[in-house]
Amino acid sequence: LTKNRQIIAIEEQSHGRTADIDRDESFENTASDIVALLKFLKIPQVDIMGFSNGATTSLVMAIQHPTMVRKIIPASGMFARSGIALKGFWKGFDHATLDAMPAQLKADFLRVNPDPAALQKMFERDVYRMAHFKDIPVAQIKKITAPTLVLTGANDVATIEHSQKLASLVQHGQYVVFQGGHG
Repeated sequence: LTKNRQIIAIEEQSHGRTADIDRDESFENTASDIVALLKFLKIPQVDIMGFSNGATTSLVMAIQHPTMVRKIIPASGMFARSGIALKGFWKGFDHATLDAMPAQLKADFLRVNPDPAALQKMFERDVYRMAHFKDIPVAQIKKITAPTLVLTGANDVATIEHSQKLASLVQHGQYVVFQGGHG
């Protein structure tokens, strides 16, 4: 992608080197932060690829800031709670602990931010966001005009049917299913 595009990788609030602030994490807040960054960088329009929660953020960006979004690629994401393939997924956030976080993700975080308290705070914010996940209404999804390529794994967190539905709801949607799981 770097041959034809400028790549900007976003670390959202409380992730890695980006400091925490006194507000809940939400897809809407992350989308607003991205818009603020783009305005600061004087970039009027972008193509967005978002993975997992970033996929949901890409949908929110396309809905709330349609003139800033040229194309989106939501990968391994969802727009509705019903799209989850894993039994008990939503209940898992009721009593989630940092011990349940994959060791590789913890190690990756601590490599760029060696503060264990920051890791704990990021975990708590991520759990809160997912525990309070609200569906994006179908009427809003249908307003997305940006060409959209929905990517999902054959054994992903969201079902293939959910990804197909998302692609069918946006005005210019396609989907691709890859072998493998989440990521």
